[in-house]
Amino acid sequence: MLKPTLMALLPLIAMIAAPGTGWTQVIHPTPEPAAGDVASSQLTAISVQAITAQQAAGMIAMRFNPAFNPRSFPAKGTKTAAALPEGFTSLSSGEQDKGLSLWANVARNKIENDFAPTAYDGHSNSLAVGADYRVTPGATAGVSLNFAETNIDTPFNSGNSKTKGFTLMPYVNFTLNEWLSADLSVGYAWNDTDNRRVAAGTTITGKQDSEGWLAVGNLNAQKWYDMLFVSAKAGLLYNQDKRSSFTESNGTVNLGRTNNLTQANIGGSVGYWLEPFMPALSLTYSHDLDREKQEVAGGGPQPANDRNGLTVGLGVSYFGSGSTAGLSVALTATSELLRKDTSNYGIALNVRYAF
Repeated sequence: MLKPTLMALLPLIAMIAAPGTGWTQVIHPTPEPAAGDVASSQLTAISVQAITAQQAAGMIAMRFNPAFNPRSFPAKGTKTAAALPEGFTSLSSGEQDKGLSLWANVARNKIENDFAPTAYDGHSNSLAVGADYRVTPGATAGVSLNFAETNIDTPFNSGNSKTKGFTLMPYVNFTLNEWLSADLSVGYAWNDTDNRRVAAGTTITGKQDSEGWLAVGNLNAQKWYDMLFVSAKAGLLYNQDKRSSFTESNGTVNLGRTNNLTQANIGGSVGYWLEPFMPALSLTYSHDLDREKQEVAGGGPQPANDRNGLTVGLGVSYFGSGSTAGLSVALTATSELLRKDTSNYGIALNVRYAF
């Protein structure tokens, strides 16, 4: 089972590592025009990219995160297995999880940047729906569609940008044994951004399109210790945001560019079974292996362009039993630390039903 899983992860590794394929295209940064002279998205796209990519990837990650799916990983013959409600299975003992699952995820993130030349304040809302089927006892395949709307105010040009877009992502998950699993998702995103700013008392508008790939691969480990459920996770994320050139209502031409982000993540969570709920605490460290630098013209202070983040999460899951044995509900709240000048606070709700 390990061999097909590694083979499934090879496309993601190739997309990140292979030169000349477009997946790892490096666009050397050029100084941005002075704040107030360009549309909002021209000065905020790079920092917002990481936030929106993580949000889209998090939808599927939450579907398979061991902390919110422990019913697939009880230890055989332990007190835990006996205490878990109907619907929890022990794959190691030969039982098979339910086949078809339908799920929905809604999330809202509050995002801010307080570096004056590129400052913004806003939010991002997203809704994803997905369906998957356990094609074999150890493999699940599915597809999700995510809609996101990001609305930010930009004081540096008395402006605003509003981005709406869809991301279509097929995904697969492999249960390797009673303590190890892996998942891979690859999809494509399409976005439209409406820009507005004020210059010399005149409101200037413009519209920009963008599209690009999103690929995520994770390796998950999990284990029960009596009523304590411990999990660890390591993964890679790749996102391409290819933004078009556009002309604003006053004739200003804004050049397009392609921003690439490659990010490594490692973390873990600890949950405790309190029938029928399981609260959990998680920590995830992120390092941007490759990202475009944001620069402001004029030779003054520059954006931090920091590459490290630490996300702290608190969550609680509910698991049905009896006639609702296929139902699970997870609620999480997160806060990203360490990134200078930026903050990101999120809340997400995932509802899943297995038939």
